[in-house]
Amino acid sequence: DSKKVKSKETICVLLGIANYPKIINGSLNTPINDVNSIESSLTKYKFKKIFKFKDLENKEFEDTLTNILNQYQFKEGSQFLFYFAGHGEKKFDNPAILFKDSEQGSNGIWENAMELEAIIKLINAIIKNKSEVLTKKLFIIDACNQGANITQTNTKKIETNSKEEYSFKEINDYMRDEVNIVISSSSGNNKSPDGKGISPFCENISKVLNNNELKVYSNHELFDEILIKDKNHYLISIGGSSDNSGRARFFLK
Repeated sequence: DSKKVKSKETICVLLGIANYPKIINGSLNTPINDVNSIESSLTKYKFKKIFKFKDLENKEFEDTLTNILNQYQFKEGSQFLFYFAGHGEKKFDNPAILFKDSEQGSNGIWENAMELEAIIKLINAIIKNKSEVLTKKLFIIDACNQGANITQTNTKKIETNSKEEYSFKEINDYMRDEVNIVISSSSGNNKSPDGKGISPFCENISKVLNNNELKVYSNHELFDEILIKDKNHYLISIGGSSDNSGRARFFLK
């Protein structure tokens, strides 16, 4: 059963990109620290496996993600968490993340960048090819400038509804609800004030996850606690079958 990801189990991928040789003054100081901080914060939670990577190129990321997903058998109710720290931009007006080999073409379009929706489609194609079910995907994007785009027909803002406790029925109902969730910084500049340490967004997430007095059962409780510290973030769902209450049960200790 070591390669089976059952209901309520999660595979986690953390990616930090600090080195951007094709972007003028593009290097960042904090992304590697950010993924290390998130990894440390997540160790107290129950995950099937946590993978951590740094400074990947676009193709390396796609190959790495494909390899990880093909290692496991995903069952209904299984979950996937992707945390990214690095540069973000808009590609065709959609939120996108930049890799080590990303660069802006002469036409202004970013090359070797991936829209979040493209990452979701890649994951879905891999899972469908294996005739498996990966029910929930949560993306936490720690990147400037990629902003929110809720004008797409398949994108919705999630209205949070935090809870102190969840009933057994609620948990089972949420586990069957297929949804792609994005928690992201929508700030134009999310760099660390001193250029060192970790980013403000990462710091807020880590503080919430490390606070043993808080009950963070899902992305709703996590996001509401983040907003208390900084309003410049957004929570949306992309595609999937969920209504506006899309919920991922990632943070039950």
